Amino acid sequence: MDSTGMDKAPTPMQQINEAYKCCKFGWFHIKLLAAAFVGTVASILVTCTTSYLLPTAECDLNNMSLLEKGLLNASPYFGMIVSSVIAGFLTDTFGRKFFLKLGFAGIFVFTVLGGSSQSYNMLVAAKFFEGILFATAVSALVTVTSEFCHKDIRDRVMLCQSSFAAVGQTIIPAMAWGILIRDWRYSFFDGYVVLNTWNFYLYAMSLWSLASFIMYAFIPESPKYLITKKKYAEAREIIIKIYVENTGNARTTFPYPDLWKNEEKDQKLKDTPITKSISHQIVVGLQTVKVLFRNPLLLYLITLSIMNFLTMGKYNMVRLWYPQISTIIEHGDISGVDLCVLLDKYTEDLRLKSNLTMYECVPVSYFFYNETSRPLS
Repeated sequence: MDSTGMDKAPTPMQQINEAYKCCKFGWFHIKLLAAAFVGTVASILVTCTTSYLLPTAECDLNNMSLLEKGLLNASPYFGMIVSSVIAGFLTDTFGRKFFLKLGFAGIFVFTVLGGSSQSYNMLVAAKFFEGILFATAVSALVTVTSEFCHKDIRDRVMLCQSSFAAVGQTIIPAMAWGILIRDWRYSFFDGYVVLNTWNFYLYAMSLWSLASFIMYAFIPESPKYLITKKKYAEAREIIIKIYVENTGNARTTFPYPDLWKNEEKDQKLKDTPITKSISHQIVVGLQTVKVLFRNPLLLYLITLSIMNFLTMGKYNMVRLWYPQISTIIEHGDISGVDLCVLLDKYTEDLRLKSNLTMYECVPVSYFFYNETSRPLS
């Protein structure tokens, strides 16, 4: 109740929750989760693909050193740093669907360009731009799933979506195992373009982002976002379509046919709002997050950021370097030698080989022992 003792009228955000309850959980949400699954796998691939191709592609990319391999692994993260700061603001300002399609379509394009790489620099640049697009796509992916669910099922749906990352981490090495053990090499345009197994591996991985772009093209814009932009008629039409798809009932049976029509009338009675510039919207967006940089939230923010940095740093260090380390162990002489000595032996061999102009680099497959591969000893 308000100060006069009268019940307050429900806000549009409260009304949308009741409308979602009438839609129930149905076929639309299954399609939404399927798109989220494919999108999650496609987003994980942005950082995972390079770690599996390092041992097999080092010869084709001018005998990559460990430093160059590290920079290749890190290049998507550089891109994420560039775009993640403003990714949330952009999705709130211009819509979730636009950046979902833009992000995954862009990841597909740059993954294909990376798969067509004939030089180390081209592959690094492609992975960098994948990282830029990753931040915009993933920030919208998580948001759009939660905004299509009412509060009674939102926690279970988001828990289901959070499991997709673990499933994706299983699918990716399985696909790498199925492709990178092959011995493919094709030359085009008199040897100007040479495609090896790892090139086709990247082509195959790009299909996930392409599929995600196609699937999200058929997912409507978030009604919650439309409400914030005062687009009540469009939001109501989307909810009615979800109701029909989930329940199988006619649209005339929707319990709230006049949803937000009063707000539409009030909006029409108001003067036409002045279009605000992007710079003004950026300033307003920064003001909304300014509270995070005041006590006591600032201390919490710093603590959580440090914890997350240390956790993700250790996790990604193991995840991104494990394929290379397993290759060193498999093709090295491990009898009576610990891992540190083996790594020192590997780096020493790399230094020596870099000084041999007549040395023939032989790519190594880390999934099985290739008789053409030469051990380090």
